[in-house]
Amino acid sequence: SCLSTPSLCRAIMLRRAQPLEIAHWHAVGPLGATVLDPVFAELLFVTRWRRISVNLLPSPYPSAPAFGPLPVALSGGPKGPILRDRLLEAVAALDVDGYGMKCSEADEAFCALLRQRVGEALKALLFGDFGIWDEYSRPTLARSAPLGFGWHVAWKERRRQLRDGLGSSLLKDRQAAAVLALEGSLSALAERLGDADCFGCVRGSGAVDSLTALDACAYGHLAVLYSIPCQPGSQLHQLLRRFSSLVHFCDRVELWLGGVWPDSRSFMAAVAPNERMPGAAAASFSQESRFVNDPVTNSPSKAAAQAAASAAAAPAAAGANSMATSSHMVDARWPVWWELWGWSLGWGRRRKAPPKVRKNSPPEWYPLAFGGASAATVFVACIFGCSPLPMQKIVKALEAALQQSDGQGAIGIGSRE
Repeated sequence: SCLSTPSLCRAIMLRRAQPLEIAHWHAVGPLGATVLDPVFAELLFVTRWRRISVNLLPSPYPSAPAFGPLPVALSGGPKGPILRDRLLEAVAALDVDGYGMKCSEADEAFCALLRQRVGEALKALLFGDFGIWDEYSRPTLARSAPLGFGWHVAWKERRRQLRDGLGSSLLKDRQAAAVLALEGSLSALAERLGDADCFGCVRGSGAVDSLTALDACAYGHLAVLYSIPCQPGSQLHQLLRRFSSLVHFCDRVELWLGGVWPDSRSFMAAVAPNERMPGAAAASFSQESRFVNDPVTNSPSKAAAQAAASAAAAPAAAGANSMATSSHMVDARWPVWWELWGWSLGWGRRRKAPPKVRKNSPPEWYPLAFGGASAATVFVACIFGCSPLPMQKIVKALEAALQQSDGQGAIGIGSRE
Protein backbone atom coordinates (compact mmCIF):
# COMPACT_ATOMS: atom_id res chain seq x y z
CA SER A 1 0.00 0.00 0.00
CA CYS A 2 0.96 3.66 0.06
CA LEU A 3 1.78 3.44 3.76
CA SER A 4 2.16 0.01 5.25
CA THR A 5 5.33 -1.99 5.74
CA PRO A 6 5.24 -5.82 6.04
CA SER A 7 6.57 -6.04 9.60
CA LEU A 8 4.11 -3.50 10.94
CA CYS A 9 1.26 -5.11 9.01
CA ARG A 10 1.91 -8.50 10.63
CA ALA A 11 2.11 -6.97 14.10
CA ILE A 12 -1.12 -5.02 13.68
CA MET A 13 -3.00 -7.93 12.12
CA LEU A 14 -2.31 -9.99 15.23
CA ARG A 15 -3.94 -7.28 17.35
CA ARG A 16 -6.75 -6.15 15.07
CA ALA A 17 -9.37 -7.69 17.39
CA GLN A 18 -8.69 -4.85 19.83
CA PRO A 19 -9.48 -1.28 18.81
CA LEU A 20 -6.62 1.18 18.69
CA GLU A 21 -6.60 3.68 21.53
CA ILE A 22 -5.36 6.91 19.98
CA ALA A 23 -4.47 9.93 22.07
CA HIS A 24 -4.89 13.13 20.08
CA TRP A 25 -4.74 16.86 20.66
CA HIS A 26 -8.21 18.34 21.06
CA ALA A 27 -7.72 21.75 19.44
CA VAL A 28 -10.23 24.54 20.12
CA GLY A 29 -9.79 27.57 17.89
CA PRO A 30 -11.53 30.96 17.63
CA LEU A 31 -14.32 29.38 15.55
CA GLY A 32 -14.71 26.19 17.59
CA ALA A 33 -13.07 22.77 17.53
CA THR A 34 -10.54 22.48 14.72
CA VAL A 35 -7.54 20.47 13.49
CA LEU A 36 -4.03 21.81 12.86
CA ASP A 37 -2.36 18.47 12.15
CA PRO A 38 -2.93 16.90 8.70
CA VAL A 39 -2.11 13.45 10.11
CA PHE A 40 -5.00 13.64 12.55
CA ALA A 41 -7.32 15.07 9.88
CA GLU A 42 -6.46 12.13 7.63
CA LEU A 43 -7.04 9.76 10.54
CA LEU A 44 -10.50 11.22 11.12
CA PHE A 45 -11.29 10.78 7.44
CA VAL A 46 -10.21 7.13 7.42
CA THR A 47 -12.07 6.17 10.58
CA ARG A 48 -15.24 7.77 9.21
CA TRP A 49 -14.82 6.31 5.74
CA ARG A 50 -13.84 2.73 6.61
CA ARG A 51 -15.52 2.51 10.04
CA ILE A 52 -12.27 1.39 11.66
CA SER A 53 -12.59 0.61 15.34
CA VAL A 54 -10.58 3.20 17.26
CA ASN A 55 -10.99 4.92 20.60
CA LEU A 56 -10.06 8.61 20.42
CA LEU A 57 -8.70 9.98 23.69
CA PRO A 58 -8.57 13.82 23.66
CA SER A 59 -5.66 15.63 25.27
CA PRO A 60 -5.21 19.36 25.95
CA TYR A 61 -1.56 19.17 24.86
CA PRO A 62 -0.28 18.81 21.26
CA SER A 63 2.58 16.56 22.39
CA ALA A 64 3.52 14.29 25.27
CA PRO A 65 7.00 13.97 26.83
CA ALA A 66 6.94 10.16 26.61
CA PHE A 67 5.64 9.87 23.03
CA GLY A 68 6.41 13.10 21.23
CA PRO A 69 3.83 14.86 19.04
CA LEU A 70 0.27 13.55 19.06
CA PRO A 71 -1.67 11.64 17.77
CA VAL A 72 -0.22 8.43 19.19
CA ALA A 73 -1.70 4.94 19.44
CA LEU A 74 -1.21 3.91 23.06
CA SER A 75 -1.47 0.20 22.25
CA GLY A 76 -1.39 -2.14 19.26
CA GLY A 77 2.20 -1.83 18.10
CA PRO A 78 4.77 -4.63 18.10
CA LYS A 79 6.60 -2.97 21.01
CA GLY A 80 3.84 -0.97 22.63
CA PRO A 81 2.74 2.52 21.54
CA ILE A 82 2.73 3.54 17.89
CA LEU A 83 4.16 7.01 17.43
CA ARG A 84 2.79 9.64 15.07
CA ASP A 85 5.23 8.85 12.25
CA ARG A 86 3.96 5.26 12.00
CA LEU A 87 0.35 5.74 13.03
CA LEU A 88 -1.16 5.90 9.54
CA GLU A 89 0.75 2.75 8.62
CA ALA A 90 -0.84 0.99 11.58
CA VAL A 91 -4.32 2.13 10.55
CA ALA A 92 -3.67 1.01 6.95
CA ALA A 93 -2.70 -2.43 8.27
CA LEU A 94 -6.14 -2.70 9.87
CA ASP A 95 -7.85 -2.10 6.51
CA VAL A 96 -5.89 -3.86 3.78
CA ASP A 97 -8.93 -3.91 1.47
CA GLY A 98 -9.56 -0.17 1.62
CA TYR A 99 -7.21 2.40 3.04
CA GLY A 100 -4.33 -0.06 3.01
CA MET A 101 -4.91 -1.17 -0.59
CA LYS A 102 -1.93 -0.82 -2.92
CA CYS A 103 -1.79 2.54 -4.70
CA SER A 104 -0.59 3.27 -8.19
CA GLU A 105 2.77 4.94 -8.67
CA ALA A 106 1.04 8.17 -9.70
CA ASP A 107 -1.07 8.21 -6.54
CA GLU A 108 2.00 7.51 -4.41
CA ALA A 109 3.72 10.47 -6.03
CA PHE A 110 0.78 12.75 -5.23
CA CYS A 111 0.69 11.45 -1.64
CA ALA A 112 4.38 12.33 -1.34
CA LEU A 113 3.64 15.77 -2.80
CA LEU A 114 0.96 16.36 -0.18
CA ARG A 115 3.01 15.12 2.77
CA GLN A 116 6.17 16.98 1.82
CA ARG A 117 5.32 20.12 -0.12
CA VAL A 118 1.85 20.93 1.25
CA GLY A 119 2.78 19.69 4.72
CA GLU A 120 5.85 21.94 4.82
CA ALA A 121 3.76 24.89 3.64
CA LEU A 122 1.22 24.22 6.39
CA LYS A 123 3.95 24.30 9.01
CA ALA A 124 5.34 27.54 7.58
CA LEU A 125 1.90 29.18 7.57
CA LEU A 126 0.68 28.00 10.96
CA PHE A 127 3.88 28.58 12.92
CA GLY A 128 6.06 30.87 10.77
CA ASP A 129 3.60 33.45 9.48
CA PHE A 130 3.24 36.06 12.23
CA GLY A 131 -0.28 37.09 11.24
CA ILE A 132 -1.69 33.55 11.21
CA TRP A 133 0.26 32.69 14.36
CA ASP A 134 -1.10 35.67 16.30
CA GLU A 135 -4.71 35.32 15.14
CA TYR A 136 -5.16 31.57 14.78
CA SER A 137 -2.41 29.17 15.82
CA ARG A 138 -1.41 30.75 19.13
CA PRO A 139 -5.01 31.38 20.30
CA THR A 140 -5.86 27.79 19.39
CA LEU A 141 -2.97 26.44 21.44
CA ALA A 142 -3.81 28.75 24.35
CA ARG A 143 -7.52 27.93 24.35
CA SER A 144 -6.92 24.19 24.21
CA ALA A 145 -4.39 24.09 27.06
CA PRO A 146 -5.31 24.01 30.76
CA LEU A 147 -5.95 27.38 32.36
CA GLY A 148 -2.70 29.16 33.05
CA PHE A 149 -0.53 27.01 30.75
CA GLY A 150 -1.62 28.39 27.37
CA TRP A 151 1.33 30.71 26.80
CA HIS A 152 3.83 27.99 27.72
CA VAL A 153 2.18 25.34 25.53
CA ALA A 154 2.04 27.76 22.58
CA TRP A 155 5.68 28.78 22.99
CA LYS A 156 6.84 25.17 23.37
CA GLU A 157 4.89 23.89 20.35
CA ARG A 158 6.12 26.69 18.12
CA ARG A 159 9.67 26.02 19.22
CA ARG A 160 9.21 22.33 18.42
CA GLN A 161 7.80 23.05 14.98
CA LEU A 162 10.57 25.55 14.19
CA ARG A 163 13.56 23.85 15.75
CA ASP A 164 16.13 25.89 13.84
CA GLY A 165 15.12 29.13 15.53
CA LEU A 166 12.68 31.72 14.22
CA GLY A 167 15.34 34.35 13.66
CA SER A 168 17.43 32.12 11.42
CA SER A 169 17.70 33.47 7.87
CA LEU A 170 17.89 29.91 6.54
CA LEU A 171 14.62 29.02 8.23
CA LYS A 172 12.91 32.12 6.82
CA ASP A 173 14.13 31.23 3.34
CA ARG A 174 12.78 27.69 3.75
CA GLN A 175 9.42 29.01 4.89
CA ALA A 176 9.20 31.43 1.98
CA ALA A 177 10.13 28.67 -0.46
CA ALA A 178 7.50 26.35 1.03
CA VAL A 179 4.75 28.97 0.64
CA LEU A 180 5.84 29.78 -2.91
CA ALA A 181 5.79 26.07 -3.79
CA LEU A 182 2.25 25.78 -2.43
CA GLU A 183 0.74 27.33 -5.55
CA GLY A 184 2.40 24.78 -7.82
CA SER A 185 1.33 21.91 -5.56
CA LEU A 186 -2.30 23.03 -5.50
CA SER A 187 -2.25 23.51 -9.26
CA ALA A 188 -0.96 19.95 -9.76
CA LEU A 189 -3.61 18.55 -7.42
CA ALA A 190 -6.38 20.47 -9.16
CA GLU A 191 -5.20 19.20 -12.54
CA ARG A 192 -5.09 15.63 -11.19
CA LEU A 193 -8.63 15.97 -9.84
CA GLY A 194 -10.04 17.56 -12.99
CA ASP A 195 -13.83 17.57 -13.06
CA ALA A 196 -14.17 14.32 -11.11
CA ASP A 197 -15.86 14.22 -7.73
CA CYS A 198 -12.86 12.68 -5.97
CA PHE A 199 -9.33 11.55 -6.79
CA GLY A 200 -10.35 7.89 -6.94
CA CYS A 201 -13.52 8.45 -8.96
CA VAL A 202 -13.83 7.59 -12.61
CA ARG A 203 -14.25 10.84 -14.52
CA GLY A 204 -17.90 11.81 -14.55
CA SER A 205 -19.00 9.56 -11.68
CA GLY A 206 -18.80 9.80 -7.92
CA ALA A 207 -19.41 7.42 -5.06
CA VAL A 208 -18.05 6.71 -1.61
CA ASP A 209 -16.82 3.31 -2.84
CA SER A 210 -14.45 5.11 -5.22
CA LEU A 211 -12.47 6.79 -2.44
CA THR A 212 -8.83 5.80 -2.09
CA ALA A 213 -5.85 6.49 0.16
CA LEU A 214 -5.05 9.51 -2.03
CA ASP A 215 -8.45 11.00 -1.20
CA ALA A 216 -7.75 10.52 2.50
CA CYS A 217 -4.33 12.12 2.22
CA ALA A 218 -5.68 15.01 0.13
CA TYR A 219 -8.51 15.66 2.57
CA GLY A 220 -6.16 15.61 5.56
CA HIS A 221 -3.92 18.33 4.11
CA LEU A 222 -6.43 20.40 2.14
CA ALA A 223 -9.00 20.56 4.95
CA VAL A 224 -6.40 21.87 7.38
CA LEU A 225 -5.15 24.38 4.80
CA TYR A 226 -8.58 25.65 3.79
CA SER A 227 -9.70 25.91 7.44
CA ILE A 228 -7.11 28.57 8.30
CA PRO A 229 -9.15 31.76 8.82
CA CYS A 230 -7.90 34.60 6.64
CA GLN A 231 -9.18 38.00 5.68
CA PRO A 232 -11.06 38.30 2.36
CA GLY A 233 -8.71 39.68 -0.26
CA SER A 234 -5.55 38.61 1.55
CA GLN A 235 -2.77 36.86 -0.33
CA LEU A 236 -3.64 33.45 1.13
CA HIS A 237 -7.34 33.92 0.39
CA GLN A 238 -6.63 34.91 -3.21
CA LEU A 239 -4.45 31.83 -3.65
CA LEU A 240 -6.89 29.33 -2.15
CA ARG A 241 -9.99 30.61 -3.92
CA ARG A 242 -8.35 30.05 -7.33
CA PHE A 243 -8.67 26.27 -6.93
CA SER A 244 -12.42 25.89 -6.51
CA SER A 245 -12.32 22.21 -7.46
CA LEU A 246 -10.27 21.46 -4.34
CA VAL A 247 -12.75 23.41 -2.22
CA HIS A 248 -15.65 21.44 -3.69
CA PHE A 249 -13.75 18.18 -3.16
CA CYS A 250 -13.46 18.84 0.59
CA ASP A 251 -17.12 19.87 0.83
CA ARG A 252 -18.25 16.87 -1.21
CA VAL A 253 -16.48 14.18 0.79
CA GLU A 254 -17.57 15.89 4.00
CA LEU A 255 -21.17 15.50 2.86
CA TRP A 256 -20.60 11.96 1.62
CA LEU A 257 -19.23 10.73 4.92
CA GLY A 258 -21.72 12.58 7.10
CA GLY A 259 -19.21 14.91 8.69
CA VAL A 260 -15.51 14.33 9.30
CA TRP A 261 -14.34 17.71 10.60
CA PRO A 262 -14.89 18.11 14.37
CA ASP A 263 -16.85 21.37 14.08
CA SER A 264 -18.69 22.65 11.03
CA ARG A 265 -18.21 26.27 12.15
CA SER A 266 -14.44 26.09 11.66
CA PHE A 267 -14.51 23.97 8.49
CA MET A 268 -13.27 25.72 5.31
CA ALA A 269 -12.96 29.06 7.13
CA ALA A 270 -10.46 30.39 4.56
CA VAL A 271 -13.11 30.81 1.87
CA ALA A 272 -16.47 32.55 1.87
CA PRO A 273 -19.69 30.49 1.76
CA ASN A 274 -20.45 31.63 -1.79
CA GLU A 275 -17.08 30.23 -2.89
CA ARG A 276 -17.88 26.75 -1.60
CA MET A 277 -19.94 24.00 -3.14
CA PRO A 278 -23.58 25.10 -3.47
CA GLY A 279 -25.48 24.19 -0.31
CA ALA A 280 -22.39 23.02 1.59
CA ALA A 281 -22.13 26.08 3.83
CA ALA A 282 -25.80 25.95 4.81
CA ALA A 283 -25.94 22.18 5.30
CA SER A 284 -25.71 21.43 9.02
CA PHE A 285 -25.24 17.71 8.55
CA SER A 286 -23.75 17.06 11.97
CA GLN A 287 -23.39 18.39 15.46
CA GLU A 288 -21.60 21.64 16.10
CA SER A 289 -18.87 19.70 17.85
CA ARG A 290 -18.55 15.99 17.12
CA PHE A 291 -16.25 15.48 20.10
CA VAL A 292 -19.06 16.39 22.50
CA ASN A 293 -20.06 12.80 23.26
CA ASP A 294 -21.78 11.10 26.11
CA PRO A 295 -19.05 9.75 28.43
CA VAL A 296 -20.80 6.41 28.91
CA THR A 297 -22.20 5.47 25.50
CA ASN A 298 -19.63 7.44 23.46
CA SER A 299 -22.50 8.70 21.32
CA PRO A 300 -23.44 12.30 20.53
CA SER A 301 -24.87 14.09 23.55
CA LYS A 302 -28.45 15.33 23.73
CA ALA A 303 -27.32 18.95 23.54
CA ALA A 304 -25.34 18.27 20.38
CA ALA A 305 -28.28 16.43 18.82
CA GLN A 306 -30.62 19.33 19.63
CA ALA A 307 -28.13 21.75 18.10
CA ALA A 308 -27.99 19.64 14.95
CA ALA A 309 -31.81 19.46 14.75
CA SER A 310 -32.23 23.20 15.20
CA ALA A 311 -29.53 23.88 12.61
CA ALA A 312 -31.19 21.54 10.13
CA ALA A 313 -34.53 23.27 10.69
CA ALA A 314 -33.09 26.66 9.73
CA PRO A 315 -30.67 26.27 6.83
CA ALA A 316 -31.06 29.87 5.71
CA ALA A 317 -30.11 31.21 9.11
CA ALA A 318 -27.22 28.78 9.26
CA GLY A 319 -25.98 30.02 5.91
CA ALA A 320 -26.15 33.64 7.06
CA ASN A 321 -24.34 32.83 10.28
CA SER A 322 -21.64 30.88 8.47
CA MET A 323 -21.12 33.84 6.10
CA ALA A 324 -20.52 36.15 9.03
CA THR A 325 -18.32 33.58 10.75
CA SER A 326 -16.07 33.02 7.75
CA SER A 327 -15.30 36.72 7.38
CA HIS A 328 -14.77 37.61 11.03
CA MET A 329 -13.62 35.78 14.12
CA VAL A 330 -16.24 34.79 16.67
CA ASP A 331 -15.83 36.94 19.78
CA ALA A 332 -17.05 34.29 22.25
CA ARG A 333 -13.82 33.27 23.94
CA TRP A 334 -11.95 32.93 27.17
CA PRO A 335 -10.04 36.04 28.31
CA VAL A 336 -6.35 36.00 27.55
CA TRP A 337 -3.73 36.35 30.26
CA TRP A 338 -3.25 40.12 29.97
CA GLU A 339 -6.99 40.66 30.32
CA LEU A 340 -7.00 38.56 33.49
CA TRP A 341 -4.10 40.73 34.69
CA GLY A 342 -6.20 43.84 34.09
CA TRP A 343 -5.10 45.23 30.73
CA SER A 344 -7.80 46.52 28.41
CA LEU A 345 -6.44 45.30 25.07
CA GLY A 346 -8.32 42.20 23.96
CA TRP A 347 -7.25 39.74 21.31
CA GLY A 348 -7.82 40.92 17.75
CA ARG A 349 -9.49 44.26 18.47
CA ARG A 350 -9.22 47.30 20.71
CA ARG A 351 -11.86 47.72 23.40
CA LYS A 352 -12.43 50.53 25.87
CA ALA A 353 -11.72 49.73 29.48
CA PRO A 354 -14.84 50.03 31.67
CA PRO A 355 -14.54 52.78 34.28
CA LYS A 356 -13.74 51.52 37.78
CA VAL A 357 -14.78 53.45 40.85
CA ARG A 358 -13.23 52.40 44.15
CA LYS A 359 -15.69 52.73 47.01
CA ASN A 360 -13.48 51.42 49.82
CA SER A 361 -9.87 52.27 50.58
CA PRO A 362 -7.38 49.46 49.93
CA PRO A 363 -5.92 47.52 52.87
CA GLU A 364 -3.00 49.07 54.71
CA TRP A 365 -0.58 46.35 53.65
CA TYR A 366 -0.98 47.18 49.95
CA PRO A 367 1.56 50.05 49.84
CA LEU A 368 4.02 48.13 52.02
CA ALA A 369 3.82 45.06 49.81
CA PHE A 370 4.05 47.09 46.62
CA GLY A 371 7.00 49.12 47.89
CA GLY A 372 8.85 46.04 49.12
CA ALA A 373 8.29 44.19 45.84
CA SER A 374 9.43 47.22 43.83
CA ALA A 375 12.58 47.65 45.93
CA ALA A 376 13.41 43.95 45.68
CA THR A 377 12.89 44.02 41.91
CA VAL A 378 15.18 47.03 41.48
CA PHE A 379 17.82 45.45 43.73
CA VAL A 380 17.80 42.16 41.82
CA ALA A 381 17.95 44.02 38.49
CA CYS A 382 20.97 45.99 39.70
CA ILE A 383 22.72 42.79 40.82
CA PHE A 384 22.29 41.24 37.38
CA GLY A 385 23.67 44.34 35.66
CA CYS A 386 20.40 45.78 34.38
CA SER A 387 20.94 49.20 35.99
CA PRO A 388 22.29 52.26 34.08
CA LEU A 389 25.59 51.82 35.96
CA PRO A 390 27.12 48.52 37.02
CA MET A 391 26.51 47.57 40.61
CA GLN A 392 30.21 47.63 41.45
CA LYS A 393 30.61 51.23 40.28
CA ILE A 394 27.58 52.28 42.32
CA VAL A 395 29.02 50.63 45.45
CA LYS A 396 32.43 52.21 44.90
CA ALA A 397 30.85 55.62 44.36
CA LEU A 398 28.89 55.26 47.61
CA GLU A 399 32.03 54.19 49.48
CA ALA A 400 33.97 57.18 48.12
CA ALA A 401 31.16 59.53 49.08
CA LEU A 402 31.02 58.10 52.60
CA GLN A 403 34.77 58.34 53.01
CA GLN A 404 34.75 61.93 51.79
CA SER A 405 31.94 62.82 54.18
CA ASP A 406 33.78 61.12 57.08
CA GLY A 407 36.96 63.07 56.23
CA GLN A 408 35.11 66.36 56.11
CA GLY A 409 33.48 65.55 59.45
CA ALA A 410 36.86 64.80 61.05
CA ILE A 411 38.31 68.09 59.71
CA GLY A 412 35.37 69.99 61.10
CA ILE A 413 35.81 68.44 64.54
CA GLY A 414 39.57 69.24 64.57
CA SER A 415 38.94 72.86 63.64
CA ARG A 416 36.40 73.25 66.44
CA GLU A 417 38.90 71.85 68.88
